[in-house]
Formats: sequence, structure tokens, C-alpha cells
Amino acid sequence: MSAQAQNTTTKSKFTLTQKVMAFFKITEDAKVDSFFIGLEKEWNREIKTRQHNIQTVEFEYEEKLSKLQDHLVDAEQALEDAWVNVNPDKLVTKSAEKDYAVQYVAHIENAEAEVVNIKNAIEYLENSHAETLQVVEDEIATLQARLTKLNSL
Repeated sequence: MSAQAQNTTTKSKFTLTQKVMAFFKITEDAKVDSFFIGLEKEWNREIKTRQHNIQTVEFEYEEKLSKLQDHLVDAEQALEDAWVNVNPDKLVTKSAEKDYAVQYVAHIENAEAEVVNIKNAIEYLENSHAETLQVVEDEIATLQARLTKLNSL
């Protein structure tokens, strides 16, 4: 094969490659566009995932809150019962009254502590829920700001 024939063959290979690249829009600009399109798709997917996560967090929060509120109702009822549940059989003598008073007050204190614990658990749940939502909403806002910036380029 002569040098000129080899040069023509080499030239035609590069020309064919350039034509194929042009046909499939495989240029530097197309690669950059493809990169940005990929980023946009990924960020949109991340936003949808976080929005779904918010729904899941809300559902779990409502379930836990409902259970805690049910426990609170039961604990408050137990506290009321502790106040009115006096066993007259234990009040036979003054000495027996003093002994029973210790048990009676301890029962009330335990019931009060349970009510306080459940109220604290509800408050903690509400605070952590609000913080979790804020983090996810901030992440969504960041991703949306990135998308806005990307689309303005």
C-alpha cells in the first residue's frame, strides 16, 4: 500500500468517525449536555425520594404519636385510679394507716412519673419529627436551587 493510499485510508477513517460522532451528536458540547442532563435527572430523582421520605416520616410519626397518646390516656386513668383506690381493710389501726400511706403515696408517685414520662416522650417525638422534616425540606430546597441554577446556565 502506498503512502498516499494509506493516508487516504487513515483520513477516511477519521472522517467516518467524525461523521458518526456528528450523527450521534458526540461532540464536546453534547458530552457536557449529557452530563448536565444526567445531573438534572439525578437531582429530580433525589427530590422525589426525599418527598417520599417525608410521607413515610409523617406516617410513622402519626403511628407513634397515636400509640403514645393512647398510653397517656391509660396512664392518666391509672393516676386517677391511684388517687381513689384506697383499701379500707388496710386502715384498721393508726400504725397500719402509716404503713399504708407509704404504699398509697408511692403508687401515686409511680403513676405521676408514668404520665410525665409519656408526656416527655410525646414532646421528644414532636421535636425530633420537626427536626427531621426540616432537614429533609432543607435538602429538597438545596436540590431545587441547584436545579434552578443548572437550568439557568
